[in-house]
Amino acid sequence: MDPNPYLVASSLLFLAPSFLCYTLNLPFLSAIYGLVACVSSTYHATKYPGLLWIDFPLNHLNHIATVVYILQGGWVSMPAYAVWLTYTVYTYYGGYRTSSMIWDQDYTRATPWHAIMHATTAATTMYTVFVTWVALQAAGS
Repeated sequence: MDPNPYLVASSLLFLAPSFLCYTLNLPFLSAIYGLVACVSSTYHATKYPGLLWIDFPLNHLNHIATVVYILQGGWVSMPAYAVWLTYTVYTYYGGYRTSSMIWDQDYTRATPWHAIMHATTAATTMYTVFVTWVALQAAGS
């Protein structure tokens, strides 16, 4: 597999939720998203297989940490989260089962799916974290 500059660029989108979490004084989430941006973009730039052993668990950790945070806000961010989760499960796991979408062997077809997953994850994270933060501030937490 060759390095993929489009996925390097889309991986750097995880810096946006990292910066947002930093400005909202959520240092753990900020650090995790910063690490994801670094590891994911480095993997897509080098295709070094050992980085996947860091990338996959780190992505699951940031997902769990984000869900733990946004659950504190109640249902305020759950509709957006549900849409994102449905899209991600469909494109990632559905694509894995059918060797399509993100898992298509033709990288010109797989790359847009993967880049869109990076972009929707970053955008949804920013939205869900921010509206949760606003809800917690309004509740006085």
